[in-house]
Amino acid sequence: MNNPAVHIMVDAHVHIHEHFQLDRLFLICLQNFRKALNQYQIYTPFDAFLLLTESAGVNQFERLVKMIETENDDRDFTVSATKESSTVCITTGGGQHLYVVAGKQIVTSEKLEVLALGYHDNYPDGRSLSYVLEDLNTSRCLRVLPWGAGKWLGRRGQIIESLISSWNNDQLFLGDNGNRPSFWPLPGLFGQAYKKNIHNLPGSDPLPFTGQEKKVGSFGFFLRGHVEHEKPFGSLINQVTSAADPVITFGAPESFTPFVKNQISMQIVKRCR
Repeated sequence: MNNPAVHIMVDAHVHIHEHFQLDRLFLICLQNFRKALNQYQIYTPFDAFLLLTESAGVNQFERLVKMIETENDDRDFTVSATKESSTVCITTGGGQHLYVVAGKQIVTSEKLEVLALGYHDNYPDGRSLSYVLEDLNTSRCLRVLPWGAGKWLGRRGQIIESLISSWNNDQLFLGDNGNRPSFWPLPGLFGQAYKKNIHNLPGSDPLPFTGQEKKVGSFGFFLRGHVEHEKPFGSLINQVTSAADPVITFGAPESFTPFVKNQISMQIVKRCR
């Protein structure tokens, strides 16, 4: 039997960086989700999802898995297993729940990114965009092409546009993110994609800087549906891929000064790497 229909809140582009305080991250995420619903004058309970997008060599999901059923006085949350190897359930000290789902951020040979939401195994960078999308089609995951500052311009933008115009395969999504500045309108490719039934699954995309955990849950989407709590991500996939209408997106773009500061800081980080 299905659980009662609820609002399902999702941040579809989440990085848990090493220095993030997990207690704070989970609590703020739930507060951000509630704030987003309240703006739509929705005050009912909701189910919450954080969809991880981990880069090669990063595995914060396994860090959470190791916390399952273990006690620790230093943290104000518990981690429980589900019947999905890709999903754990977080319960805060206040009794609120949210699901954290494994996933990968894959860099292709064209220097574009593919998010494999719900993908639990390691996946190598450096393969072509077409290969990655076809290969992931055999997995039970959501394939998302995330927007990034400068990454959809020039030659790479032409690749994305060509892909969208010729797409006639199974489900594919684009992903707006919380680092897009307010002066940079949503690219026209999102409109072109919508006509091909390629919808937008946005996420916050927190950067590796102090305080960025407060962004988690501030940018994403929601829909109304049923969540099977033993297999939550499977429920979410079914809701997203079978929805008659596009999901409802929420979140405000970044303001000018933080955007510029973060972009400069990210370039420094990349050069140091």
